[in-house]
Amino acid sequence: MDFATLLAMLDADELDLDGLRDGLGKLSKVSEGANARIAELEAANAELSQKYTETAAKLWEMAQAATAPADDPEDDDTEDGEPESDEELFGDLFED
Repeated sequence: MDFATLLAMLDADELDLDGLRDGLGKLSKVSEGANARIAELEAANAELSQKYTETAAKLWEMAQAATAPADDPEDDDTEDGEPESDEELFGDLFED
C-alpha cells in the first residue's frame, strides 16, 4: 500500500478504519526497514570518511617528505644559518 491509496481511503465517504490501520502498519514496517538501511549507510559513510582522512594525512606527509630539502651538512654555503642570496639560490637555474 502506498500513500496515494491511504489518501484515497481518507477521502472516501465512509472510512475503512481496518484498512487504514493495515495500510499504516505496512508503511510503518517499510519505514523501519528504510531507517535501518539508512543507519547502515551512515555507518559505512563514517568508516569511509575516516579512511579518506587517514589516506589524505599519509599523502600529505609523503608530499612533505618528498619536497623537503635534503640536509647535507657538507654542502652548506651559509654561515650561522643566514639565508642565501637570490643569486645563489637561483643562479644554478640559469647556468649554461
